Amino acid sequence: MKIAVEGCCHGELNKIYEALQHAEQKQGIKIDLLICCGDFQAVRNQDDLLCMAAPEKYRQLMNFHEYYSGKRQAPILTLFIGGNHEASNHLWELGYGGWVAPNIYYLGFAGVVKFGGVRIGGLSGIYKHHSYHKNHFERPPYDSFTIRSAYHVRSCDHFRLKQVSGKVDIMLSHDWPRGIEHHGNTHQLLQWKPHFRQDVDSQSLGSPPAMDLLRYLKPLYWFSAHLHVKFPALYEHDKGQSSSGEVKSSNCRQFTKFLSLDKCLPRRSYLQIVDVTMDTVEEGPYKLTYDPEWLAILRSTEQLMCYDNSRWMEPFGKCCTPSLEDLVYVEHTLFRGDLTIPTTFECTAHTLGETPKPVVSGHPQTERLCQTLDISNPFKHDRDIIVSVAAGDVSNPDEISLDDDEVAMVSSNPDEMPQDAGVGGWVIDTAGKNRTRLSLPPPTNQPESHDQSHDSAPVSHDQPREEASHDQPKIKRRNIALYSMPAQSDDEEDT
Repeated sequence: MKIAVEGCCHGELNKIYEALQHAEQKQGIKIDLLICCGDFQAVRNQDDLLCMAAPEKYRQLMNFHEYYSGKRQAPILTLFIGGNHEASNHLWELGYGGWVAPNIYYLGFAGVVKFGGVRIGGLSGIYKHHSYHKNHFERPPYDSFTIRSAYHVRSCDHFRLKQVSGKVDIMLSHDWPRGIEHHGNTHQLLQWKPHFRQDVDSQSLGSPPAMDLLRYLKPLYWFSAHLHVKFPALYEHDKGQSSSGEVKSSNCRQFTKFLSLDKCLPRRSYLQIVDVTMDTVEEGPYKLTYDPEWLAILRSTEQLMCYDNSRWMEPFGKCCTPSLEDLVYVEHTLFRGDLTIPTTFECTAHTLGETPKPVVSGHPQTERLCQTLDISNPFKHDRDIIVSVAAGDVSNPDEISLDDDEVAMVSSNPDEMPQDAGVGGWVIDTAGKNRTRLSLPPPTNQPESHDQSHDSAPVSHDQPREEASHDQPKIKRRNIALYSMPAQSDDEEDT
């Protein structure tokens, strides 16, 4: 099984699919699944654009609406999680996951599915300590605050994922697990991104709940994006216990291979193809199926969820991990032995040139799933609304310019992407020509003294890199230190 992993999509589906088809033809391979690690931008129309937290000049429809309307068909089954640049109104309706277009599946706020026997989990959004303990209270119409907090990771989703038992093969998150940079070549990372140093030194780079899940679930692979740089790491887990709680011999070593990828731009390392050969891989053709344990967790935790603007109270000492009887009931009674995710897709919103449709109370896919599980659908509009934010330009005073990225977007010819044997055992890589090969140090499991509290400082933000130019742009005084660093470009305050 060959799985392609992509960093930040930013709506560039055409270029990503073209690059993968080029790799298939040139390498003589077939890619079975594409995984996108956030900032997917499933934007269907102008109303969706107004629900995406981004400066006005970066609010562009891009390519997704063509796949939503049926004008184009995704050539590869695509699975994605949410990031911090999303059409939040669209993804909110599919909070438990669902098809956003034919052959393109969203994992939801948090979720676990299976593809050809490979168990894939994901956590959407980014970590912000001031939102982490709140409920998922945001819903359209958004204001200038909720349009941002809508994509913040919540403790209730972290709790649900910690009820998962057994082996998870692949985990996805948009931002990095906190402290993962210490398990790769930190020196080289800081050469590329010197403005990360303060957060690295203060142990505040990344997401504490993501690192907690990495240690608990112990997946074979963990893929992320967000910081717009390729960075591999190898995390060695404590000896003696597997992710399923099974006691192992003291000489057994268990690792998680971490990889973060860049955004979709020419000559940037935004794609990686991984040859998955684990024992759980089934015979093809591969199918995308529900995970029975995850479905049982949605049922067992439903009564714990609340959707008002208050603090979510984690039940102290309560375990919601389903029993074997729960799994059998879900799979054989509720789903009648067939966990295949139905490919039924229907447009619920207009696209370009179409007459606007009335907002549906609840997305049909979410309604069907909740009815089958015999749970309520919390992602329903309780009244007729206009699904847009009347906030104009959703900007931030700490925003960093992306002008150098605009220059880099001039060309996207797949032939420009060099061939590379990969790093640390990865199979194929579209590595940039202007960078040295990233070397991975020997795996370590050094004592991590940094704070793992869920109330620690938020993730730092990336800075733009100056392209060679004789014309120096005018820079605000508060940002002059940022522009003096030879760093890569990145997005606005949440990257």
